[in-house]
Amino acid sequence: MKDLGVHVRPQALGGIRLVSAMLFVLGLFVVSTSAFAQPPTYTHTYPVEDGQRLRIRSDVGSVKVRTWNSGKIDAEVTVSGHNADAFSVDFSVDDGGPVITGTYASRDPHGIDVRILVNVPSRFDVEVRTSGGSVDLEDLEGRAWLRTSGGGVTLGNVNGDVNVEASGGAVRMGAVDGAVRVVTSGGEIVARWIRDGLDAWTSGGSIKVNEIAGSVQAEASGGSIDIGITRQPGRDCNITTSGGALTIRLGFGIRMDLEATTRGDPINTQFPLAEEARKDGWLFGKINGGGPKLNLRNNGGGPINVYRL
Repeated sequence: MKDLGVHVRPQALGGIRLVSAMLFVLGLFVVSTSAFAQPPTYTHTYPVEDGQRLRIRSDVGSVKVRTWNSGKIDAEVTVSGHNADAFSVDFSVDDGGPVITGTYASRDPHGIDVRILVNVPSRFDVEVRTSGGSVDLEDLEGRAWLRTSGGGVTLGNVNGDVNVEASGGAVRMGAVDGAVRVVTSGGEIVARWIRDGLDAWTSGGSIKVNEIAGSVQAEASGGSIDIGITRQPGRDCNITTSGGALTIRLGFGIRMDLEATTRGDPINTQFPLAEEARKDGWLFGKINGGGPKLNLRNNGGGPINVYRL
């Protein structure tokens, strides 16, 4: 019987092995270089003066703003992901100060990771708007406007008014020497101290503020409320929860007309009340002679507590 197999000369076999080895090494080189390739980074430096405003507007990405004692702003934008080429950055200046604009030309939200890091003088106003990440702001001696639809917001101590909108996470801040307005549908609202009053709404968590000097407008549809009021409010306070206990702590000498309503749950107070009227799930009375209205409502099945701070 004839041998129908294919016979390869030893020299040819050695050549095939050499080519295969070279292709294997080349493949390793391509994989290793792509694995260690650095994502594109855009940087820019602005000379600035105290009191100006920094605006950051990005279609996607997380934003971190750090403060320092310097007469300039350093910005760094790092972009990675298979759609990195669809993201562009523009560094510009308008009448108010520096503007950083990030534009994403793709509709694929999973194909990109953008991180914006900015060092800004501490005496500066900061405005951030992003649709795809968290916002982190360090201590600031200026006003802050922060908006994100894709993460939480964290602030240090701020010497100025704060306005925050977040659709994807909690909002946490330190001491704010100004007024605070916060709206979030994705988490809790936490603050250590607020000087000029609070306007807060959350549908995804609780509200906790250790001390507020001023009036309060607050609503939590997904958690409890615990707020301390240290200074006489100049106007009515309206506070409502649908998701847990509602506790208000009043500082010495604060005068309020208390009206509290629950769904039949207890209403507790450490204050003697003038003109007290009470029935199941409802209480009215004047604290320290009365003053602006303190309207408290618990619609979620939980107690109301009015304690001394």
